[in-house]
Amino acid sequence: SVWLKRSKITNQTGDVQGVIESRADSNDNCGIIFNTDDTLLVKLKIGGTNAKLITNRVFRDVSAWYHIVVAVDTTQSTSSNRAKLYINGSQETSFSTETYPTQDGDTLFNNTNQHEIGDMLYSGTTNFDGYMAEVNFVDGTQLTPTSFGETKNGVWIPKKYTGSYGT
Repeated sequence: SVWLKRSKITNQTGDVQGVIESRADSNDNCGIIFNTDDTLLVKLKIGGTNAKLITNRVFRDVSAWYHIVVAVDTTQSTSSNRAKLYINGSQETSFSTETYPTQDGDTLFNNTNQHEIGDMLYSGTTNFDGYMAEVNFVDGTQLTPTSFGETKNGVWIPKKYTGSYGT
């Protein structure tokens, strides 16, 4: 879960903007990235097998805070339940690319590989340009956005996470 506000959209800079990435090597990496067309990519590459969710929706409002939750549970028998993307409390369901992790696969998030917040681990201009708050990594549980936010007066706002972070 992360709350973020963009300062520049990627088509102004011509480069992707990494929100977070964990990488073992070029075959094994996971990340949340704003693409050059301002869509959002959730990448869960495991052993050369790509799992990707790329939104149809674009994120170009530099005055708005976005709450992004990526919830992964690869033990689920239904592939679309293995990775879920939520934006501002609602599940995102419109994707230009929609491929899911293999059942029982391990991602690189929350393990011993290096993690980069606000950038990506390979060379190039991939810095996130904006603000981030309330970055939470929870291991072992596929949570919903209500663990991190709530609606008050019709607006989705942050709330303190009070659960366990797992291992």
